[in-house]
Amino acid sequence: MQDVKKRVMNFLFELEEKYQNKKILIITHGGPVWLATAGAKMLNAENTLALIRNKKDFYYLGNSEMQKLFFTPFPHNENYELDLHSHSYASIRQAQEKPVAAV
Repeated sequence: MQDVKKRVMNFLFELEEKYQNKKILIITHGGPVWLATAGAKMLNAENTLALIRNKKDFYYLGNSEMQKLFFTPFPHNENYELDLHSHSYASIRQAQEKPVAAV
Protein backbone atom coordinates (compact mmCIF):
# COMPACT_ATOMS: atom_id res chain seq x y z
CA MET A 1 0.00 0.00 0.00
CA GLN A 2 2.69 2.52 1.00
CA ASP A 3 4.65 1.98 -2.22
CA VAL A 4 1.61 2.67 -4.40
CA LYS A 5 0.68 5.70 -2.29
CA LYS A 6 4.21 7.10 -2.77
CA ARG A 7 3.99 6.65 -6.54
CA VAL A 8 0.52 8.21 -6.70
CA MET A 9 1.56 11.18 -4.58
CA ASN A 10 4.78 11.68 -6.55
CA PHE A 11 2.61 11.76 -9.68
CA LEU A 12 0.27 14.38 -8.15
CA PHE A 13 3.15 16.60 -7.05
CA GLU A 14 4.72 16.35 -10.52
CA LEU A 15 1.41 17.21 -12.19
CA GLU A 16 0.93 20.21 -9.92
CA GLU A 17 4.43 21.47 -10.67
CA LYS A 18 4.10 21.03 -14.42
CA TYR A 19 0.44 22.07 -14.89
CA GLN A 20 -0.11 24.48 -12.02
CA ASN A 21 -3.70 25.79 -11.78
CA LYS A 22 -4.92 23.60 -14.65
CA LYS A 23 -7.75 21.07 -14.59
CA ILE A 24 -6.51 17.57 -15.33
CA LEU A 25 -8.43 14.37 -16.02
CA ILE A 26 -6.81 11.24 -14.57
CA ILE A 27 -8.16 7.83 -15.49
CA THR A 28 -7.21 5.06 -13.09
CA HIS A 29 -8.45 2.24 -10.87
CA GLY A 30 -10.14 2.50 -7.48
CA GLY A 31 -7.02 1.74 -5.42
CA PRO A 32 -4.98 4.69 -6.69
CA VAL A 33 -8.05 6.96 -6.28
CA TRP A 34 -8.30 5.89 -2.63
CA LEU A 35 -4.58 6.48 -2.05
CA ALA A 36 -4.62 9.83 -3.88
CA THR A 37 -7.57 10.93 -1.72
CA ALA A 38 -5.76 9.84 1.44
CA GLY A 39 -2.59 11.58 0.29
CA ALA A 40 -4.38 14.82 -0.61
CA LYS A 41 -5.91 14.75 2.87
CA MET A 42 -2.39 14.29 4.28
CA LEU A 43 -3.33 11.05 6.07
CA ASN A 44 -0.76 8.74 7.62
CA ALA A 45 -0.82 4.97 6.96
CA GLU A 46 -3.20 4.20 9.84
CA ASN A 47 -5.70 6.85 8.78
CA THR A 48 -5.36 5.84 5.13
CA LEU A 49 -6.63 2.36 6.07
CA ALA A 50 -9.35 3.87 8.27
CA LEU A 51 -10.53 6.00 5.34
CA ILE A 52 -11.44 3.03 3.18
CA ARG A 53 -13.30 1.38 6.08
CA ASN A 54 -15.41 4.46 6.80
CA LYS A 55 -18.20 4.63 4.22
CA LYS A 56 -19.29 8.08 5.45
CA ASP A 57 -15.97 9.75 4.58
CA PHE A 58 -15.00 7.86 1.46
CA TYR A 59 -16.93 6.38 -1.44
CA TYR A 60 -15.02 3.72 -3.35
CA LEU A 61 -15.74 4.44 -7.01
CA GLY A 62 -17.50 1.95 -9.21
CA ASN A 63 -16.93 1.43 -12.95
CA SER A 64 -16.92 4.60 -15.05
CA GLU A 65 -17.54 6.92 -12.09
CA MET A 66 -15.82 10.26 -11.59
CA GLN A 67 -14.69 12.14 -8.53
CA LYS A 68 -13.05 15.54 -8.06
CA LEU A 69 -9.80 15.56 -6.15
CA PHE A 70 -8.73 18.84 -4.64
CA PHE A 71 -4.97 18.88 -4.23
CA THR A 72 -2.64 21.49 -2.83
CA PRO A 73 1.07 20.68 -2.46
CA PHE A 74 2.17 20.44 1.16
CA PRO A 75 5.42 19.90 3.08
CA HIS A 76 5.89 16.16 3.45
CA ASN A 77 8.21 13.37 4.48
CA GLU A 78 9.35 10.51 2.23
CA ASN A 79 5.96 8.80 2.72
CA TYR A 80 4.06 11.92 1.62
CA GLU A 81 2.72 12.52 5.13
CA LEU A 82 2.46 16.08 6.41
CA ASP A 83 5.82 17.16 7.86
CA LEU A 84 6.19 20.78 8.92
CA HIS A 85 9.90 20.17 9.55
CA SER A 86 10.64 19.09 6.00
CA HIS A 87 13.03 20.93 3.72
CA SER A 88 10.19 22.06 1.43
CA TYR A 89 8.34 23.75 4.29
CA ALA A 90 11.48 25.48 5.53
CA SER A 91 12.15 26.83 2.02
CA ILE A 92 8.61 28.18 1.76
CA ARG A 93 8.85 29.90 5.14
CA GLN A 94 12.23 31.45 4.29
CA ALA A 95 10.92 32.79 0.99
CA GLN A 96 7.90 34.33 2.76
CA GLU A 97 10.07 36.01 5.36
CA LYS A 98 12.50 37.66 2.90
CA PRO A 99 11.99 41.42 2.64
CA VAL A 100 10.78 42.65 -0.72
CA ALA A 101 12.77 45.53 -2.21
CA ALA A 102 10.86 48.72 -2.91
CA VAL A 103 10.91 49.87 -6.53
